[in-house]
Order: sequence, then C-alpha cells, then structure tokens
Amino acid sequence: MQKLRFHTGDKLILTSREEVTAIPKQFGEVPRISCSLPEAVAALKPGDPVLFDDGALAAEVVEVVAVESSESEPYFDALLRVRRTKPGGQALAEHKGINLPQTDLPLNSLTDEDIEHLKFVVENADIAAVSFIRTPEDVEYVHQVLDGIAREHEEAGRADLAERARSLGVVLKIETIPAFANLPGIIITGMRRNKSGLMIARGDLAVELGFDRMGEVPGQILTLAQAAGMPTILGTQVLENMAKAGLPSRAEITDAAFALRAECVMLNKGPHITAAIGILNNLAAKMGRSQRKSRIMLRKIRSWAH
Repeated sequence: MQKLRFHTGDKLILTSREEVTAIPKQFGEVPRISCSLPEAVAALKPGDPVLFDDGALAAEVVEVVAVESSESEPYFDALLRVRRTKPGGQALAEHKGINLPQTDLPLNSLTDEDIEHLKFVVENADIAAVSFIRTPEDVEYVHQVLDGIAREHEEAGRADLAERARSLGVVLKIETIPAFANLPGIIITGMRRNKSGLMIARGDLAVELGFDRMGEVPGQILTLAQAAGMPTILGTQVLENMAKAGLPSRAEITDAAFALRAECVMLNKGPHITAAIGILNNLAAKMGRSQRKSRIMLRKIRSWAH
C-alpha cells in the first residue's frame, strides 16, 4: 500500500480522475489523490476545508480547475494546501475517508449502487441504515426510492416484497454539519414512515463539527429525538478499549453510561467484544434504575440504607 507523508504547508491535488494515489516520482512533483466521487471535487470552492483520515490531516482548497482530456471526459483537479498535521507530519495511505464539512455536494442521498443494495435489503433485512443524510429532501428521496421498489414488486406480482419495501425500517445516519443543522426537518420527514430512527455517528460528527463540540451535540440530538419519540442509536468508539484490549478505561465507562440514554448502542469489533457486551449489559441494568434517557432519577442505594 502506497503512503504519502505531508507536513503543514505542503501541497497536494485532489482529482476526480480515476487513478491510484501517486507518490511523486521526482522532487517537486505535487502528489495526486483520486476521489471516488468526482462530483465532490467539482463542487469544491477556494477556502473549503478538506479533511482526510478522520481529520488526521486537514487541508484547504486553493483553486479548482477543469482539465480537458483527449482520453476521457474532462475532469477536475483541486489544489490543496495542508493546514494541520500531527507533529512530524502525517502519513496518508490509499482509500482513506475524505470529509468536506463546508462543501455543498450536488448529490442524492442514494447512489445507483446504493439503490441496488437497497433492493437486496428489502428482500433480506428489516432495517436499512442510510449514510450521509443532509436535508429533509434527502430523506424524501430515500422514501421515494423505497416506494418505487414497492411498485416494481407489485407489478411483478410479488405483493409480499412490496409490503416489505413499504414497511422497511429506515435509520438516518447523522454525521455531517448539514444533517445537524437540518435535524428538526429531517426528523419530521423521517417520521412519515412508521418505522424510522436516527444514528448518531460521533466519529464523523467530531471530524466535521470539531471535537470541542462533541460534549454537547450528541446530547442535543438525543434530547430532540426523545421529544419526537424517535428511537436513536449512539455509535462509534463506545467501550472501544475494552473490546480491543480487554480492559476499559475509566472515561469510557462514563461514556458508556451516557450512551445508554439512547435506545441502542453500537460497539466496535474487537477480540474482547463479548466481554464488552457483558459490561454494557450490566451497566444498562444499573443505569436503567438511575436514569430514564436524559432524565436522571435516584434509585435506592444500598450503601445509603442506614
């Protein structure tokens, strides 16, 4: 796997052209990194932040140019300047995630590939989780696609699958700045289906909003979802040390207690995941007598009996 190392002030090119991440062949060549969504590169504007690898490397757009090509359709190159890395520089491998927190992406909430996957989900599962929801219109589009799948099954005489499409549970993943800003409308639109819920993806939210806001944002989302009666999944890094190393930190036990304000908690994989589930189950039994979602209650404390 090829890796590039960047320092603050370095330049790189994010391109919509399909190519492998390239290590410069000679001194002075600007590294090029391809993006799997060409429309995203075309939508960039000078000054837009671009975050790589869960925010480990932060860059800013300097300029975007359209490049004519005799071999293929025109493509776009975005020249970026690195604004932040860890001390000593940051290595960047292939196929790492890219966040564009301030870029208005002209994309539907479902790609053509997503729609094909959704057809499989309708036939084989009860719930579909949809990533990168940004607006109420994104939610409406998901509903329209499911209605279209239902009509296809009806026309083919598969009434059971048509009903499955119409009753499929939809979990809307909240992981971007627009999703948080448009949350009331997203919830209201999502509730037009009988089975709907939210997932708070704290990892991507922290990258987009900044880690300093993660003390308040998940609680705000939970409170609004509770007021609307919409079930919520809280995910990313809950009991992660426990799942991976077999021993939880004190901080993540407190974090897990907070996570239990949601109806469901998502745990990361690891060799000790069974033990992590056991701890979460035990904690849920205790916390269930001490809090009701965001409402704190005082259960009977044996140590205070006298």
